[in-house]
Amino acid sequence: MSVRIDFSPRSLLHAPYTATESKNALCCGTTQHDPPTKRSRNVTDTVRTTILVGLSCLTTLHSTLADSVSPWTFFAYESAMRGSDKREFTQAVINEVAALGYGGVEFSHAVYNPERTRTVLGWLDAVGLKPCSVYQMASVSTNGQVRVNTFFHKEVLELLRGRDTIFWVASWHNRTAPENLDQAQVEAGFIAGVTKLADELAPYGLRVGLYNHWNHWLENPAHAYELARKINRPNVGVTFNLFHYCLSYGLDDREKLEQTVRKIAPLLFNVNINGSKAGVKGHNGCIRTLDDSDFDLRAFLRLLKEVGFRGPIGTHGVSDLTGTEQLERSAHAWKQLMSA
Repeated sequence: MSVRIDFSPRSLLHAPYTATESKNALCCGTTQHDPPTKRSRNVTDTVRTTILVGLSCLTTLHSTLADSVSPWTFFAYESAMRGSDKREFTQAVINEVAALGYGGVEFSHAVYNPERTRTVLGWLDAVGLKPCSVYQMASVSTNGQVRVNTFFHKEVLELLRGRDTIFWVASWHNRTAPENLDQAQVEAGFIAGVTKLADELAPYGLRVGLYNHWNHWLENPAHAYELARKINRPNVGVTFNLFHYCLSYGLDDREKLEQTVRKIAPLLFNVNINGSKAGVKGHNGCIRTLDDSDFDLRAFLRLLKEVGFRGPIGTHGVSDLTGTEQLERSAHAWKQLMSA
């Protein structure tokens, strides 16, 4: 629910008001009237005061309602839309996402072909959804050379101009990295690649979020934060994936989690959340919908509010539910989290 107040018709407060004893009525307009009497001036003052008080009350109500609504755009990963039934990314799926109350989607598959980008953006615009994020992984060669994809079609970037899409950059899996890498060389290569990507995206109003991922080189959000500081570009920050954090560091050390969030808060662009289950190892089976969690998501969201985070919040897909099932379950849980 929202209250929209149009303050533009200033004639409401400045048009001549007159009150006549014979009609006992108040008239407002720009037509000709007899010169105002003392009594009519008093009525005019009273009406104007009443209108101003009423507008003030409505403004206060609007502010109260806004404070009770989520400060975040809640969006769905492509994996959540696809689901166990492996659905294609179609207009019908986009319409379903919008109908459930999501505010945006991950946009990864649609950024490598301008025609596809244009088509999907048209679907999103038609239902008011945002293209919130694009996922990619950096890679490292046997000689320690790091590659970050910076070869996005200029037409694609132009279509995304001003939409504030965040290009996630995750790193390579630890098991794929050659042994005995020179870590200083690897870090320097990663910083150079992300800097180049950031500079390419900046003219279009697009950003880069360094993405923590369990069992990857860039596993720790605090590490991502330090790299973002070294890169020192205004459009480079951190994407915090709560599920991968819990896989890496467990569900129980809330003090460590709070310290991490507070540290990265100044450069925190985006947060991704899911249900997480205690005592489950590995990726499959551990990542759950928002309504199926041993982790206190409500407390985590309170922490995000406390540190002033106002960016988009996404939710990942799970492997054992259809797209419709998991979208519905997480959307319902999100609304419950926001109603507290």
